[in-house]
Amino acid sequence: MFNGSQGRLELEVVESTHRNPADGDVLGGLIHGTDALPHAGHAKITKQNLWGQAMDIPVHYDHAGHGGGDDRMLSVLFGPAPGEKEETGDASKQTANERDGAMALAVGLLANESFKNGQFMHVKDLQLPL
Repeated sequence: MFNGSQGRLELEVVESTHRNPADGDVLGGLIHGTDALPHAGHAKITKQNLWGQAMDIPVHYDHAGHGGGDDRMLSVLFGPAPGEKEETGDASKQTANERDGAMALAVGLLANESFKNGQFMHVKDLQLPL
């Protein structure tokens, strides 16, 4: 939820609406993010203007692995699977290099160090050649 001077923006993601005890065997080996859960949920954005009526904004939500991101990422990296179209959406325009990966890792390292010592940490503290 984001609150601002002109209203509020809310995101709701429900991955699975409920669990059924009869699904126990099916879910036993299911790893989060690899397959869609049974009883798929929904995603929605609600825009609440200050002193106005709330408006729901529809969101396309793919229930495949990691919200459909796995298939899109693999298509960009290795090309489309036989019989599929080439990915031309947002994922095809996003790229990261070695420096981007190192910076992402640095953020995690600094967060862990900050948890240990209770101090605010800076990327320059790692003395990385970035």
